[in-house]
Amino acid sequence: MAEVQLHGVFVDIPAASTNDLLTKNGDRIFFRTMMRDLSGACEVSVLQDAALTMSGCDSKESFVQKMQDGEMQLDAYTVRCFRKVSKSDADGGTYINVLWLHTR
Repeated sequence: MAEVQLHGVFVDIPAASTNDLLTKNGDRIFFRTMMRDLSGACEVSVLQDAALTMSGCDSKESFVQKMQDGEMQLDAYTVRCFRKVSKSDADGGTYINVLWLHTR
């Protein structure tokens, strides 16, 4: 697993469904979305600390409310991610799993 830092990336605003924004038990923010820069795009998993920082929210509840009200606005960010290249059990293909850890 490699840690990478990317500058000037943009993030797609995820679906506003609460089920898509939180862990299964609803305790923390965790969602998948697309991250883009000039070189391309990839799907990322976003953890709560990164989500709160990039949204300017101070709690899980305010983040979810901002999403449901359609008031979320996201800018370009510097992010720190873990990247893991794996083989798919289903078809033997290669895929990359990106976990978004930190936002500045």
